[in-house]
Amino acid sequence: MKSAQLHTINRLLNGRTMEEVFLKVEECKNCKHFSFSKCDLRDELEYCKTLAVGHCSEWDYSIADRFVDVNDGRIKLVFPTIALLCGGAERWLVDLATGLDKKKYCVCIAIEEIKSCDKDLLSRAYDYVDYIVFGRKSLRKVCNAADITLSWCYFPDSKAKYKVFCSHGCDCWTDKLVEENRKPDYYFTAVSSVAADPWRHISNPTIIYNGCDSYRVQSTGLDIRKKLRISNDTILIGFISRLIPAKNPHLVAIAAHELRNRGYDARAMFVGDGPATKYDNCIYIPRVEAIGDYLAAMSCFMLPSDSEAFSLAITEAWIAKVPVVATPVGAIKELEEKHGPMVVRLGTSLTDAVLLAISDGNRPTVQRAYDISMRNFTKEAMISRWDAYFNELTKAERIVSVAK
Repeated sequence: MKSAQLHTINRLLNGRTMEEVFLKVEECKNCKHFSFSKCDLRDELEYCKTLAVGHCSEWDYSIADRFVDVNDGRIKLVFPTIALLCGGAERWLVDLATGLDKKKYCVCIAIEEIKSCDKDLLSRAYDYVDYIVFGRKSLRKVCNAADITLSWCYFPDSKAKYKVFCSHGCDCWTDKLVEENRKPDYYFTAVSSVAADPWRHISNPTIIYNGCDSYRVQSTGLDIRKKLRISNDTILIGFISRLIPAKNPHLVAIAAHELRNRGYDARAMFVGDGPATKYDNCIYIPRVEAIGDYLAAMSCFMLPSDSEAFSLAITEAWIAKVPVVATPVGAIKELEEKHGPMVVRLGTSLTDAVLLAISDGNRPTVQRAYDISMRNFTKEAMISRWDAYFNELTKAERIVSVAK
């Protein structure tokens, strides 16, 4: 909104807090009369005035209330989350929320912090999810009206019939979450066996493997190497993730540096944002939503994390047929026990791992990882697993209903 409009809101709050006004603006984005920060029923300035003084006809019938009033036989499913930033768990949430059958599920995403949202993820959610609410009050309202709540980062109290928690971590943050929350009324799930381990003394979580959106990794044909003036002969080691210390991005830069010391033409390319230190002679690309062209440009993908539950970044590389170099953490061990080698494991030599990954001898591993991922770890496969889980979860209730 323009500064004049914000000034108008600020002067005419008339009992409404600034947060309430902004929440209302977010709710109005789902209204059929609202487009481009403008209400088609009024001019922009009058619209802001009306919001500020609280006379909008929709003010007292919020999106949360609309969700509460839904009674069409569908399963009412709420995804409560503190924020919707760009991380693997948040992408899992949006992929699942947008992919479930709308004829069977009435889906609502409930975000506690309105300012903590990634615009790309939120935009995609708005395109496919009927109900998105903001603020703690609305979150509690929709959770109380839900048949199922599915959360991943905290445990909202609610009157939902089935409260499900999905573990996406196996780190100190997860350990703290376990210590602070022992919820006997929750059903526990996890995206891998490793992610389930911290919770096993509370429950025996159901393992529901992750999956990525294969459309996101498709190349548009844009030649990234040409755009970045990188020779086709250059060994380009790629990293796509948040640049945080736990993922050890510095090892990617060191791998490229050591290869150059051994006479190879090598560069490291980082795609993502974060607080990690930037290194010389490396390429840094801000986070992009469509990563297919960047994956296509890579000689190999490297993720030297200390801890992963089920890395979507690695799964995306598998589906893009990019050789993967990774630490054997998270789901990698259990997947390789079932399916055979899928990555080149990082050992004592970074350069040897990279050279092995890009060699002809590693092509069968790359093909195996692709075949397995396309069968098991796509967004569609993940949604199918969750749909089966929800069916099993609510089966007893449906049996009783039919008997009556």
